[in-house]
Amino acid sequence: MSKKHVYKHRAVGYGASKRSIDACFNRGPTIIETKVKEAEITLTGFLAEHNISLRCADHLVAVNKKCFEDSKVAQQVSLGRTKATVILKHVIGKCHSLELAQILRRNKFSIIIDESTDVSSVKTLAVCVRYAAESGDETRFWKMVQLFSGHNPQEANEGATAERIFDAVIKSFQDEEIDLNNVIGFASDGCSTMMGGHNSVAQRLSSLLPGIIIQKCICHSLHLCASQAYSQLPSRCENLARSIYNYFKNSSKRQAQFQEFQDFCNAETHKILRPYQTRWLSLLSVVKRIIEQWQPLKLFFYFAVARGQARNSESDFGHYESTCC
Repeated sequence: MSKKHVYKHRAVGYGASKRSIDACFNRGPTIIETKVKEAEITLTGFLAEHNISLRCADHLVAVNKKCFEDSKVAQQVSLGRTKATVILKHVIGKCHSLELAQILRRNKFSIIIDESTDVSSVKTLAVCVRYAAESGDETRFWKMVQLFSGHNPQEANEGATAERIFDAVIKSFQDEEIDLNNVIGFASDGCSTMMGGHNSVAQRLSSLLPGIIIQKCICHSLHLCASQAYSQLPSRCENLARSIYNYFKNSSKRQAQFQEFQDFCNAETHKILRPYQTRWLSLLSVVKRIIEQWQPLKLFFYFAVARGQARNSESDFGHYESTCC
């Protein structure tokens, strides 16, 4: 024991010291302590909801203490990025999982899944569920299942097969003791692994749960329809949209000059959008923006061509004059 402990032990006696220790461990949390815990959970939930880095917790707590010096709760809050991570995983996340599991045990629901590879090259499977609630249909996140990573070569060699995805999804519900008969629907993208006619995730679910409703992603389907229809149009339409964007994207001077023409034509000062290959139906918004800015675009390029011709004429005149001299 330290000198401080020895001094207090001799001052109050062993019996009183023992009683004080027992009282310390047996007493419940005070009102202030409860409010401090609630504040820490609320701040962590705020960071997670707004997709703010948990590193900001160190500075956010310091700012709150500076702003609310007269608040006992704010002064006693101790929340750093490590503690915020633990609260998010083992308090908020755990409560969310338990609450959702109870809902799924007593309600019919549908499964929505999609694969993704994160920045650390880990193949994961996002699982969401959709069910009918009193406020209407709700879609909530269920599990993030890791299919394989570089740390397990055997799993990587097997790949993200339909069997592996199916087993991972079923296991995520069985681990929480959720009756699979409550599953009435399944939705995913239209790749062969998910929606193929043979040995796919949808086919395995149909065999396990007869009568289940299989639905392909509507966004993927609309994108395929639009892409097929667009293939019948001449390529110069898309080339024009890309050329206009590329002309402005890396030049702040051209963008500033174009804004003058927008002001002259009383057009909205909107930027030209970029046509994306992987963004669904992005070309529609690009074409709408070009139509909106059509008049200032025409004037801008008319003047650009005129300035270019004028510079060429001046250079030709200077070359002629130097030759004559």
